[in-house]
Amino acid sequence: MAKNLYYGGPILTMKAENDYEECLVEEGGKIIYTGSLEGARKLCGDGAEETDLQGKTLMPSFIDPHGHISMVAQFTSLADLSECTDFDGIVETLKAYQAEKQIGPDGIIMGFGYDHNFLKEQRHPDKSVLDRVSEEIPIYVLHTSSHMGAGNSAMLKLAGISSSTPDPEGARFGRVAGTMEPDGYAEEMGAIGQMLMAAAPRLKMDVDAQIVSAQETYLKNGITTCQDGAAGAGDIKNFARAASQGNLVIDVVSYPVMDDNTGDLLKEYADYDKTYRNHFKIGGLKIVLDGSPQGKTAWLSSPYEGEKDYCGYPAKTDEEVFKYAKEAIARDEQLLAHCNGDAASEQFLDFYEKALSESDNPHKNQLRPVMIHCQTV
Repeated sequence: MAKNLYYGGPILTMKAENDYEECLVEEGGKIIYTGSLEGARKLCGDGAEETDLQGKTLMPSFIDPHGHISMVAQFTSLADLSECTDFDGIVETLKAYQAEKQIGPDGIIMGFGYDHNFLKEQRHPDKSVLDRVSEEIPIYVLHTSSHMGAGNSAMLKLAGISSSTPDPEGARFGRVAGTMEPDGYAEEMGAIGQMLMAAAPRLKMDVDAQIVSAQETYLKNGITTCQDGAAGAGDIKNFARAASQGNLVIDVVSYPVMDDNTGDLLKEYADYDKTYRNHFKIGGLKIVLDGSPQGKTAWLSSPYEGEKDYCGYPAKTDEEVFKYAKEAIARDEQLLAHCNGDAASEQFLDFYEKALSESDNPHKNQLRPVMIHCQTV
């Protein structure tokens, strides 16, 4: 097995502050030597591939502690709205995307990454804005937080969302002022999901190619272990397939969102449960308890600034949180909880502790539950 010798730049070991080595030797994916260049060449003899860093720093890679590689993969083929500063910019970007991809009325235009907080108009683009791009082609754009978005009139029609469509539990549709007519805005997964389910059959995506592209994005930023922190059954299937085909070059740790089919999913992919196979494993389970502060959907214990009574709202009932916590502990699975607001955080703490106290799992205190975000605690 060939040895690789690196020298000619700072080699940061991270063992202690300002701890550098002159060179490093790797063999078979493992560091076998750090020290002097003379010592390295003596170890390697003539059998090493030498790389001169030319002054660049060599350091350990990063671990992504919370992310969504499946979303990164999907976004590689959507219109990027992250640089848009106003509605005109969003319209121009979507029109250019539609022309580049040659999308017709039987297709769909999708964009991601806008943030209403940084748009000149200080609000979400609604159907009146998106209809400027097209009134025939369905359009859906996703907020940078992924907790809200908007569709045009054709998207609303495709999804069957009308004045008589009720707001889903823990979510809502925007309405034209003074009426029940939907304005295109969708908030939280119960509402967003109705849009995305209607959009899915029209999406033409090469999932395998997207996974390869997403990994390149992570690697360019020095990340070699990443997380899929709210995976659906389809995401698990896609990454398990990529692993079995040898298409993963970074470690992917997936946390499927809990539902009534969690047990079946874990059974189907038991080979990956807490065990890496070809760079993929299921690390535990995930529940989402509230929304995002940017859209004022995070669940707070006191009203938002400028609001009299509005505190956001929960995504799960107390009974659901207790049920899922109890199930995760019984299955010996680490549980990640999305809880941006302090009220959602308190809900998780209360009912995880209750589930823990009632569990007879001998390993229950080693499961290390994680609260994700907790921005208002």
